[in-house]
Amino acid sequence: MSISLNEFAQAIDHMRLKISFADIKTLFDYLDKEGNGAINYENFSFLLEEKWRGIDPINVKLAKMKKQVNPM
Repeated sequence: MSISLNEFAQAIDHMRLKISFADIKTLFDYLDKEGNGAINYENFSFLLEEKWRGIDPINVKLAKMKKQVNPM
């Protein structure tokens, strides 16, 4: 079982979390390890593990994007 970006955004909205759609998309893309436009339970549980370890996935994703744009 997996969920799409729209379903993920609806779940975040349902939980009344104040997150911009751009950040939701960034988080979704980070979790979508296979790049297939869906996240499954394993992808989602990865987020929970990182949260437990104190890792901010949005900061990780942004740092990776900066490295790709500016290799120096």
